[in-house]
Amino acid sequence: HHHHEQHQQRSQPACQPGWFPLPPNFDFNRLSRRDTRIRVVAFVGRSDPRLCPSKTLQLELQLLDRPAFQPPLLGYGFESDGATVADDVDSTADKSASDQQQLVRLHGFYSPEKRAVFLSLTGPNDPAHLAHLYAAFVRDLNPDTPNVAAMLTAADFDNIRALLYLFSVSHVVVFNCIGTQVNPAVTRTLQLVSQLRQQLLGQLCQAYRSFPVPRDWTLNGRTSCPAVLFHFQLSPGNLTKQLIDGGHQRALADSLQCQIYQIFRRAKLITGPEAGNLCRLPDGGFCCVSPPAPASPSGVFQSLLELDDPVDLTDDQLLDNEFMQSLTGGSYNREFARFLERHMNQAEAEGGVGGGPLDLVSAKSWFKVCHKLHKLLLTDLDPGVQRVMNEFKARCDIVRKFSETRCASALPLAESVYREGLPAHYSHRVHTERIRKAQQVFLDNARGPAADKYLAELEARCNSVWLSGRQMCEALSVTSHPCVNERHSLPGTSADQQQQLPAMPHSSAYTSMRAACSCGRLLESRPDPFNWEEANVHFYSRLIDSCCGQHQPVPLPVYQRRGSEDKTQPQYTEELSNSGDLLPPLRSPELDDVELDQPSATLPSRTPLALAVEHSNYDEDEQLLLEEEADLKRKQRQCLKLESPKETGLSASNNTEVSIRQLKGMMTEDLIGRYLPLVQSWCLLSVGRYNSYSHANGIGQPGFSSGSNHLLPWNVPVASKLWQQQQQQQQQSSQYRSTRREPTAKAWFGFEHECPFGHRFFVSSPGQMMRGAMQATQVKEGVQRLLSEDLPLFIPCHCHKSKGAFAQLMRVWVAAPQAPVRIRLNPRVRFAAPSPDSSAPAVAETGGESAATSVSAAPVFLPGNPEPIPLGPGDLWVLRLPFAYEDVRRRVLYKQPRDLTEASVPRLLRECISVTQMP
Repeated sequence: HHHHEQHQQRSQPACQPGWFPLPPNFDFNRLSRRDTRIRVVAFVGRSDPRLCPSKTLQLELQLLDRPAFQPPLLGYGFESDGATVADDVDSTADKSASDQQQLVRLHGFYSPEKRAVFLSLTGPNDPAHLAHLYAAFVRDLNPDTPNVAAMLTAADFDNIRALLYLFSVSHVVVFNCIGTQVNPAVTRTLQLVSQLRQQLLGQLCQAYRSFPVPRDWTLNGRTSCPAVLFHFQLSPGNLTKQLIDGGHQRALADSLQCQIYQIFRRAKLITGPEAGNLCRLPDGGFCCVSPPAPASPSGVFQSLLELDDPVDLTDDQLLDNEFMQSLTGGSYNREFARFLERHMNQAEAEGGVGGGPLDLVSAKSWFKVCHKLHKLLLTDLDPGVQRVMNEFKARCDIVRKFSETRCASALPLAESVYREGLPAHYSHRVHTERIRKAQQVFLDNARGPAADKYLAELEARCNSVWLSGRQMCEALSVTSHPCVNERHSLPGTSADQQQQLPAMPHSSAYTSMRAACSCGRLLESRPDPFNWEEANVHFYSRLIDSCCGQHQPVPLPVYQRRGSEDKTQPQYTEELSNSGDLLPPLRSPELDDVELDQPSATLPSRTPLALAVEHSNYDEDEQLLLEEEADLKRKQRQCLKLESPKETGLSASNNTEVSIRQLKGMMTEDLIGRYLPLVQSWCLLSVGRYNSYSHANGIGQPGFSSGSNHLLPWNVPVASKLWQQQQQQQQQSSQYRSTRREPTAKAWFGFEHECPFGHRFFVSSPGQMMRGAMQATQVKEGVQRLLSEDLPLFIPCHCHKSKGAFAQLMRVWVAAPQAPVRIRLNPRVRFAAPSPDSSAPAVAETGGESAATSVSAAPVFLPGNPEPIPLGPGDLWVLRLPFAYEDVRRRVLYKQPRDLTEASVPRLLRECISVTQMP
């Protein structure tokens, strides 16, 4: 350790005359103890704003005929190694990040010839120093820049600590003032310095005892009771020609001395014995008035601020050149030099205890004391000093104390605004709005730097109120209504053991929704669903016993565990023929005798719509079809053969080549062949025979608007030779037909929309509600477009002007004729526009297995059949679509649209209904 100290001392430069940092960074141990005793003068206060920071000190040193050296410029001001004052007493160790933001600077100048050390304090009240700081602050402004108010508050306390340091090591303290007024803050600052010195007197005396210094230093904790001088430097703005005369300057100095003496007496800075005072006012005049100092071209104040329209204080419009030249002569140098030299000599001769001479020490001893006290008061604070300074800082910060008092009184008022009229449970949006109102009330009444801290406390209190049992479950339903219950867990799920949330289902308390059952015969109120299972399974399952249970549903693909067989799901195949390998229609024999609850089929009345269809070559003689129905049934069955699942070997449970996994959600197109849903969101029903639909009456179910409950006719050409022969025989025997036409079979279909309020209607073309009778050309064009274009899933309902509702495509109706044609259903719903990049692979975790899918492509929902679903001939079929669509792999529940832009995106893809000829 001793070797390390010797190496460190050899690495430090020797003491040289000129500038040095505080604490000194040179090896002052090389100085001899027998050197001439030195005097210490400290300069504090404001400098001329036309000069660079501490340029005043440089000029004043030139008055003593000594060369002055500009200290190095680092950061936001003058920075020397180790010459920084901590921004915050609580974090003195963390100075590296704040070195460039110091508002307090200490440096010195050593003059062996003059037997003097000059110290300079550049503080937060120095305009020239603040100009440099402002320019650098704006240049380096970033989100990490500390708050300006916090910086100034810390700088004020650092200034007090630095002043205590100067009053402890100096013999003379010179306050520089610009103009003819004393800054009122000087008195308050000196009072605080005096109070802090009294609290740290024991530590100061202890520090002096560790050095061979005079006994008075160890008793008083300082080198002497320093003499305070005031140097008033006039500015061109307040200068008059009368002040050129030395007599007027001396009169002004005498007047200022009387004012300062009275101020110091009232502030109790010079009462009592000198040993208990912070400073003393020397006899013989302690004020000096000087004309403006010569301006430095490189240190002009406005050039630092870069003002748009700067004011030049030396402009000819203010003072002429001759007058300015008369102010910058030698009188300035001689007057202040004599003033300072006289008081330095007077302090040396009479500044001691009892008016005796000062006990001066050598430069080596003084530099050691200087270094020790700098560490004690400014850098390396021991716990005792740090505790005292923390308490003192909290007590002397009047602005913060006022701010704390004002903010503390405004906090309960703002909190009462938040609590006023609080509901039992409310959402995060309401919580945020109330916090914003409370913060506004707080800011209207709070003041000062403590506002930020109390704002954070106000927000914490409001959050505590909201989190203590008032949180609303903010789950959104399919219709975008929030759950009104308190924050809860769902039944059957593991609730958080720490929060102990109650278990209950979601509820939006929205009771205006109505919906029809799967077949459409029963219109009931439905709860607002929050997931696809509530919307597509639970609601329709409750209506099976009261309505839809009398219709046998066509089984759609669902997952079955291995070993279980579904005897109610017949498989239909077609005998191998030259026509291809198309699948035959799905048809259950039990549905043959089930008919729609409608009057018996008769020849339709000649309504305008029926007449239009008749003249457009889209009608056939329904009576003739009824007469030949029995014969067609028999001959149709010659072409079809019903096979059992065991004969086909196509069931999912017996297929050993493909591994089928269960899907707890809705099927999408990219999962076909690999997954099967546990429950179906789609439903296909045969609700009656083909001839149970009467075009004159339409679909006689509740909720339909007048004139919008008719299916559209669709003449399907028939290529079967047997059918053509039968049609030719019918035309020959018919007394109404004389022209020969191509044999066709009439099918009926319709796309039904249903709004959340129970309003139902068919569409006449994509996106157009059916409104009564249609012209033949309209029917033909509408049929063609409905079968060949994508259909919007949502269109505005006729009640949208008052309630803003969109009607959703919920059912597809098809009346399949008893003819050798095969009608197929291939419903596919896409909720988003196709992505331009559909080749990006992704991994979907479903049912415990990873599957490569295209996440960027929009999901396409479908029942899960690998091929289109064939419909049996001679029946009236209803395909009920899901009410809610949820992509469980991406965890996206698609909500009901809120405007026309959102409503135009979801689509039922084209070719939902297709027809295939049979030979």
